[in-house]
Amino acid sequence: MISETGQPTSRADAEAAVLRAAAADPRLRHGAPDRIDDLAVTFGDGWALGTWSDPAAADVQLLLHQDAPVGWAVLLPKGSWGREDRGGYAAVLYRSDRPEEGELVLGDLGRPRVSGHVHEALEHIRWAQAARTDRSTATTSTVSPGQRPGSRLRGLVDQRLAQQAQSSPTVPAAVLPQPEMAVPRHPLTRGAPATPEVRRQLPLQHFGDWWRLEGWLAHPDVWLVTDEGREVGWVERDLPGLTGRWVAVYDQCFVVDAATEDVLHFDTPEDAAYIVQQAYLQQV
Repeated sequence: MISETGQPTSRADAEAAVLRAAAADPRLRHGAPDRIDDLAVTFGDGWALGTWSDPAAADVQLLLHQDAPVGWAVLLPKGSWGREDRGGYAAVLYRSDRPEEGELVLGDLGRPRVSGHVHEALEHIRWAQAARTDRSTATTSTVSPGQRPGSRLRGLVDQRLAQQAQSSPTVPAAVLPQPEMAVPRHPLTRGAPATPEVRRQLPLQHFGDWWRLEGWLAHPDVWLVTDEGREVGWVERDLPGLTGRWVAVYDQCFVVDAATEDVLHFDTPEDAAYIVQQAYLQQV
């Protein structure tokens, strides 16, 4: 690889240059976005997405809250950040103290967290910002079979669950009394074939590309949640005391309500899968 001065440059130097460019505020290069799209449906009130009609800015999207910049998602080429085959979207947090240079959201081994879909990168930005400004507003819990009540892991509360509870004429699930319940064993240890037989694409507008439910004809009450074919967790229906309801299992733990520590449960496997995805994205 040759640098702009004509001298050989290492791969590490080249990738560092790519990351420096990604962390630079896109408004310095492209000006203010000329398109603003409301994200209230997927992100909540006050959230918006800024983009540019300039083809040179096609690979970057600016996340706004109450008209203020929160960060941006920018497409990286393939590299050592974990997607050697095709690259992906990096999440960059806006820094008010250094507005010309953002902060890359990092994942495993201190490398930039790179997502296959821009929607996932925008989610990383939103929750990284929430964690940075006020962790108490973005917490939930998971409880494993051996944990005592009150033991919690960092995560988030699904906004859609809160909206559902407000509009539901019945008592919200989080305050219903629940029996003590052990996390079920992994489906593959309960007779499910090693290879799932059925695959369902999860809604792109909420999950992004490559997220699916995978399951078996003989086991309709359990679905694996997968990202690019890799299992992330699973969702399951009809556990004791929760007939007809779906629960989310991540890292061998139920996802539970942060306030009550009751197991969260949902109307559909897609809603439960969304909580699994968010727990995975936040690495709770």
